[in-house]
Amino acid sequence: MERMDNWLREIGRRVRSLRAQRGVSRKHLSAHSQISERYLAQVESGQANLSFAMLYKISKALDVELLALVDLNIHGPVDSQLRSMINTLEDAQKQQLVEHIEHVIAPTRRQTDQRVALIGMRGAGKTTAATIASEKLGAPFFRVSDRITELAGMSLAEIMDLGGQNAYRRWEQTALQDIIDNNTRCVIETGGSVVAEPRTFSVLRERCKLVWVQAQPEQHMNRVMAQGDMRPFDHHQQTLDDLTHMLHERESLYSTADYKLDTSVIDAKTAGAALYDLIKDDMQ
Repeated sequence: MERMDNWLREIGRRVRSLRAQRGVSRKHLSAHSQISERYLAQVESGQANLSFAMLYKISKALDVELLALVDLNIHGPVDSQLRSMINTLEDAQKQQLVEHIEHVIAPTRRQTDQRVALIGMRGAGKTTAATIASEKLGAPFFRVSDRITELAGMSLAEIMDLGGQNAYRRWEQTALQDIIDNNTRCVIETGGSVVAEPRTFSVLRERCKLVWVQAQPEQHMNRVMAQGDMRPFDHHQQTLDDLTHMLHERESLYSTADYKLDTSVIDAKTAGAALYDLIKDDMQ
C-alpha cells in the first residue's frame, strides 16, 4: 500500500512539474483532457484513484509520452546503473552531463551564424531589451509569437482553444524554423515555455546563441500587470506561488543559455544596452 501511495505522489509531482514547465493552467489542462479540475487537483496531490485511461488523456493534453508520467521501471543492467548514478547528481552536474553527452554523440559545430535568441519567462523584459539591442546592431528582431499568428492566421488563444498544447507546439516549431531558415543574422524573442519542448529547444540551441533574461517572480508579475494584464491581481499570492514554482521547474533548462541577463535591478534602457554588450561580438 505504501509503495502505491508513493507511486501516486510521484505521478502527481510529474503532472504538476510538466504543467509548470509548459505554463499550462489546471483549468486549461482540464478543458483539453476533458478531466475535471477537481480530479486533476487530486491527481497532483497524489490522492486520485488513477486509471491508465485518465493518465493517457493527461499525457495527450500535455503533449508528452505516457511514460513521462508513469515510469514502469523496465530497464536492463546498464540502464539501472546509469539511473542510480544520475539520481545522485545535483541539477548543475546533470546539466554538465547532458552537455558532455551532446558533445560526444553530436560533435558537429553549432551552426548559430549570427542569430541570438532570448529565453525566459514573460515579464523578464525580453521584448524591450531585444528591441533596443537589435536597433543598435542594425539586425532584424522577431518574436516567435508574432510569427505563429502570421503563419496560422489566428491568435495564440484561438490556437490553444482549438488544438491545445499539441497545436501550439507544432506552430511554435514551424514558426521558429521559418525564422531561422530565412535569417542568418537576427535577434529572436521566444515564449517562456519553449524550453519545455525538447525538439524545438534542441533546434533553438543548435542554431542560435541563447540569452536567459531573468528577474524575480514578483517582478515578472508586476511587469505583466503593467502591460495591462490584470489577471495576476485577482489572485496575487497564488499567482506568485505559481510563478515561483514555474521558475524553479524551468531553471535547469534556462541555465543552459550561453549568457544570462538579470533585469532585476536595472531599467529597460540599461537592459537593452547590457544585452547589446553581451551579444555584439556574436553579431559581427
